[in-house]
This record gives sequence, structure tokens and C-alpha cells, in this order.
Amino acid sequence: MVGHVAVIGFGESSALPSAYGISFTGEMVVTTILLHVVMRRIWRWTLLPALGLALVFGVVDVGFFSANIMKVLDGGWVSILVAGVWS
Repeated sequence: MVGHVAVIGFGESSALPSAYGISFTGEMVVTTILLHVVMRRIWRWTLLPALGLALVFGVVDVGFFSANIMKVLDGGWVSILVAGVWS
């Protein structure tokens, strides 16, 4: 049912992958940031190893996110709108 409402809201089902891609890759970036916070504050890692590992993941995540951000006008705006309303 929710899928049908989403397709009606988008107008066509081809816009759904754009919204999903932005949501998923945005979540990957946030998870990498939170991983760095956990490594520093909870696991008590020193700055260099924690930052190094977070940068490895971060470069990949930001690469995927930047590729997906190009799809904002193709339906990705819905993900950004929902994230803005929920936050």
C-alpha cells in the first residue's frame, strides 16, 4: 500500500530509485561519522587510527553520495524533504 502511494506521489516508478539512492548513501555517510565518534569516545582510539579508518570509509561513502546527489531533480528531492521534516 505504501509503495502504491509513493508511486502515485512520484508520478512514475522510475523516480523511486533516485530517492532510495540518496537515502541509502546519505545514511552511509552518517554511519561513518558516527563510527568515528564511537571509535574516539567509547573505544578510546587515538585520533590518527580513528581518523584514518573513518577517512577510508568516508571517501567511498562520499563518492557514492556525490554520484547520487545528481539525481535530486529525478525524485531524490523526496528523501531530502522527508529528512528535513523528520529532523
